[in-house]
Amino acid sequence: TSEFDADVANHTLPAVSWLVNQDLNDEHPNIGGVCAGENWTVGEINKIMQSEYWKDTVILFTMDDFGGWYDHVAPPRQYGGDASHPYGLGFRLPLLVISPYAKPGFIFQEQSEQASIPAFIERVFGATQHLSDLDPAAQDGQANDLFNALDFNQAPLPPLILNERDC
Repeated sequence: TSEFDADVANHTLPAVSWLVNQDLNDEHPNIGGVCAGENWTVGEINKIMQSEYWKDTVILFTMDDFGGWYDHVAPPRQYGGDASHPYGLGFRLPLLVISPYAKPGFIFQEQSEQASIPAFIERVFGATQHLSDLDPAAQDGQANDLFNALDFNQAPLPPLILNERDC
């Protein structure tokens, strides 16, 4: 986190950054607490929104698991279980697309997965290969690239600076 904060402040943020909070400020209900994790996330997103980077940023905020919250939709098993495709789809995970080009009020109805994030990055940077071309267990080659959540023709949305909550 300190490197990310320094990169934003020093105008040296790389084109792709992964920001994962591994301390007690995560969103897991039984560790740091949902409120503390939310405040940490709000603070980091506010830094981007208040910086020069906002104008051309897409933040894909997701979680590594469903957090123990009940999901009433059974996980689809369209693939998985063999050596070349060991992973199938599990419980649905939240994904927020935060960007000046995010479609306002839009709910993404298409099937996506964690591998949609590298698929998005590959499309943005015009990659000619997928990770799945190198490793058949990778799922990015068939994953939705999330581009339908964005509208690059709309007037860019202004930042929405949020306040942290009192936990």
